[in-house]
Amino acid sequence: MSNDRTAEILKYLSAMSHDIGDFRAEMNKRIDETNKRVDELRVEMNARFSEVNTRFDKVDREQKQIQHRLMRVEAVTMTVRADSAEMQLRVEALEEKAGIEFVPQGV
Repeated sequence: MSNDRTAEILKYLSAMSHDIGDFRAEMNKRIDETNKRVDELRVEMNARFSEVNTRFDKVDREQKQIQHRLMRVEAVTMTVRADSAEMQLRVEALEEKAGIEFVPQGV
């Protein structure tokens, strides 16, 4: 092989090596940019999930408060119903004693 041919092959290999080096540098740059963006997205998603969890916790607390209040209202309602039924029986008994005809309301 002639020296000119060897020099030409070496020049070609050197150019390929240079192009591959440039390609690797560009790929490393893009990989770093992608990793940076992924990290930013991770931070953003964590912040959003944290916000959503905070809202769910608030809703859960409010739901428990409402449930507790409804249970108290139910208890008071049951007591009022029992008192009302008892009073109705007393009224009927007094009306019967007094000889007054009982006419139920709402009929």
